[in-house]
Amino acid sequence: MLNSYLRFWEDLHMKRNKTASRWISCLLCMAMMLSLFSGITVLAAEKAASGEEDKVLFSTRFKTQEEFSNFADVPVEVNATLKYGNSAEDVSALIDGSTSTKLCATGGVKVPLEFTFHYNAPTTASNYYISGANDDEGNPGRTLNSWELYGTNDQTGEWTLLDKQSNQTGWKNYEMRVFQLPEGPGYQHYKLKITKFNSNPGTIQFSGFGLTKSLVDGSFAGTTDAARTEHASMTTTLENDKLVISGHHEGNQSAQVYNVLYTGLNIPVTENTRLVYNITPQQPLPNNKYDYDFYSMHLAVDLKFTDGTYLSSAELEDENGVRADPNSQGEGKAMLYAQENQILIQLGALKGKTIEEIDIGYANSADLKADGGDFKGTLNSIRIENVAPLNYSKESLVDYAYILRGTNNFGGAFFSRGLTGPMVAVPHGFNFWAPESDTGNTMFDYNAGFIKGFRCSHEPSIWVGDRSVWRFMPGVNTSANGRAIYDQENVTAKPYYFSVQFSQSASNPASGVRTELSPTDHGMITRITYPENAQTPYINISDVSDLRFDKATKSFSGYKNEDSNQMPKMYIYGTFDQAFIHRRWHPRSL
Repeated sequence: MLNSYLRFWEDLHMKRNKTASRWISCLLCMAMMLSLFSGITVLAAEKAASGEEDKVLFSTRFKTQEEFSNFADVPVEVNATLKYGNSAEDVSALIDGSTSTKLCATGGVKVPLEFTFHYNAPTTASNYYISGANDDEGNPGRTLNSWELYGTNDQTGEWTLLDKQSNQTGWKNYEMRVFQLPEGPGYQHYKLKITKFNSNPGTIQFSGFGLTKSLVDGSFAGTTDAARTEHASMTTTLENDKLVISGHHEGNQSAQVYNVLYTGLNIPVTENTRLVYNITPQQPLPNNKYDYDFYSMHLAVDLKFTDGTYLSSAELEDENGVRADPNSQGEGKAMLYAQENQILIQLGALKGKTIEEIDIGYANSADLKADGGDFKGTLNSIRIENVAPLNYSKESLVDYAYILRGTNNFGGAFFSRGLTGPMVAVPHGFNFWAPESDTGNTMFDYNAGFIKGFRCSHEPSIWVGDRSVWRFMPGVNTSANGRAIYDQENVTAKPYYFSVQFSQSASNPASGVRTELSPTDHGMITRITYPENAQTPYINISDVSDLRFDKATKSFSGYKNEDSNQMPKMYIYGTFDQAFIHRRWHPRSL
């Protein structure tokens, strides 16, 4: 939650523009002693809009479930007064769609404890889930052991028992457990009655509850291609919307194994066709010991064409200059352990071929240990699309940069992935701009899946700390929690341009909102596009002293006082391109 810095913030309700693409551009500029910047950079999105439109030919994120998010205005009620570990660990964490947040109640919590989830209409689901918290393995006594789930359309009438669970032990950090619901009518109200904790009688924690419908057969596992397997084995299973890869390399001889994931495809390859997939090599060794033989790096997506040939034998290279086959991917060592790596391969040289199959493969010809070794990873998404390749001789080399690289430092990562912030800035600029999921110095977690706000930053390093920070955040739903959920596929993160399209969800405070920003020497320009059905589009501005608004000039101003890092007083000024209807102080966070 944003309580730490939204003690005083402004809620700006903007006039509704009835045009089809309703958007609001906000010029937010900041300068020392009110000196204004000049020469505003045109949003990179304008330039990108003139290029070839992306055409997705195949896409999967391995989702086994689709969650219902049609919560009522008051989405959750609890039958007891709970004392939370901190202000961010309340009931709103249960419906924000993220396992990185949790409910943690302390101070003698007693059972039975009932959480009632309200939807805006009867909702027919095939499953429900309970998800664990970030530190369940270290605090097993706080986890849920036994519960009952009920449903009704009339809270004053009878409740129907839908499921009963007991002896749910051994929770892993962030683990999601899915339970099947009986066939029958949908209900508008669902009551989760917790009857037993695992051992701690006074503290309870879990990160989420939700209703889902099945999208694919949960037993999907892929089939090993025996003709392409030698001295290795591999299993692929679907877990928590990822394809989990586990296998073993036998002995120290060369080995390979391929599992077939999708067959029966008919995807023609053109000069602009490309393969994009996100893969996370994991440590296969116990106790987080480092795999110095890099077994898990030797993983890659492969394509089979109708003429019987494979991408792995075509000698094409990815954007890092590493050949596309799994053995070369491992030897290239361009990937990072415990981090999601995007691999992009232009297929234009294979124009005229037709893709009929998608595989995941392991291959390793290195000089290895005599007794072999294990490999492990997760495949997070696969996409085949027609997109014209960037011409770096005509465009700037800065397009190679991806500012989210090095921001996977939370979520159970056992070593630092860089401790970097996703800074949008001009070289030697007066300030940085960054999305934030955390209000501390680390500011952003790649795996969090939500954004709390956009920060004006002057942070030289994570250890030195930030100074003169102020924030803004657009939204459409003040009754939702303060974590705006998004999908990684809907983010563009360049040093000169950041864009995010927030997911459509009733529990999402920025549901359907798109935010774009580009930096200038002493400020930035941002464009906020609200969905057509948004009733109360707003922008929250926080951590600004003496914040004033001038309707005549459609502007605002304020300042930051000298802070603990010896940053002198800093003045802030900004303008909107559309008039705001009214403003009000609001004592709580989103």
